[in-house]
Amino acid sequence: NTGAARTGTIKLVAKSNEVVITVNQVEGVELQEKGLRPGSEQVMWATALADLGVTANAVTSIAVVGDKLVVNANGEAPVILNGLTGEKEGTIDLGDVLGQNYAVASDDCGNLLFHTFKAGTIKMARMKGLTGTPEWFIEHNESATYACRVAVSGDLYGNAVIATGYEGGTSTANFRYDVVNGVAAEPVWHQYKNGSATPTRTAVTYLYPSATSDYMITGYSVNKIFWVDGDTDEVIAESDMLCDTNMGVLSLDAVEFNNNMYLTAIYDTFFTWSTAGGVLYDISTVGTFNQIASLNLGDMTAKANGSGLMDVVMTVSENGVYMYVYAMFTNGAVGCIRYDCLKNAPEE
Repeated sequence: NTGAARTGTIKLVAKSNEVVITVNQVEGVELQEKGLRPGSEQVMWATALADLGVTANAVTSIAVVGDKLVVNANGEAPVILNGLTGEKEGTIDLGDVLGQNYAVASDDCGNLLFHTFKAGTIKMARMKGLTGTPEWFIEHNESATYACRVAVSGDLYGNAVIATGYEGGTSTANFRYDVVNGVAAEPVWHQYKNGSATPTRTAVTYLYPSATSDYMITGYSVNKIFWVDGDTDEVIAESDMLCDTNMGVLSLDAVEFNNNMYLTAIYDTFFTWSTAGGVLYDISTVGTFNQIASLNLGDMTAKANGSGLMDVVMTVSENGVYMYVYAMFTNGAVGCIRYDCLKNAPEE
């Protein structure tokens, strides 16, 4: 993970044409042996949803494509933000999908998933990047209420796992759609076993794009996270309570960063006042929730979040040096917290 500064040339020859490219390699930086640098948390920006030209209390979700952040309000054109600064850069043309985009999720390969949310039918449309043409590729009739929150692991156009929890009441269940070579199979219903409590309005995320991947599931009323064996649906471990019963945990995400696995969960109140919060865990050891930080989310708190909607997305920079945690609270704000894995703190 280090390298000296040097200059070299590459000669390209095609028929009689010759191009010489000069390549400059800057001096490499030394990184932590594993995981993030303790104390590297930095709030990069926080922006009120009302300032983005969307209906603040209709914003349901966020997604990441490269260094861009997508903010989705129910039925409105999704907004594109610069993920590093929070500045608005435009909107997404959804074509015929516009109006049916209750929420958005992103995969690990720069693709987006828009979906409906209503009892009776679950519809999902995928889209390549920020400028592709959305296409419906999942339609599932289901009398129960699912797909308020959807999480994707893998590649929507290759192999992926799409998961969504139950929204109609108290349940330990989630639906998992397996995508193989870009084709989605019929959903598989899962229900975790031997947990100490049953959540309401569940959120779920699979750690890897595999049908037997472990998954994390949480929900309002339990306010803890259940680590579940994806092969047996047995609970492996439970986290401590993240917050008191005046609040609810309703979003979580996981990512691998510098050869280490991390999980973030966020919570908020559902009343006329709001106090947002979140927790970052090191989950590199199976069955162990090692809390390493309480997230600084004060600038993202809503005045009122009666819908109880929130979203968190984690991603890693292309060079692998930075981990970004994006958090959104409906009717409040969206923002970014950055971590790094540098061996030494940058000089001021």
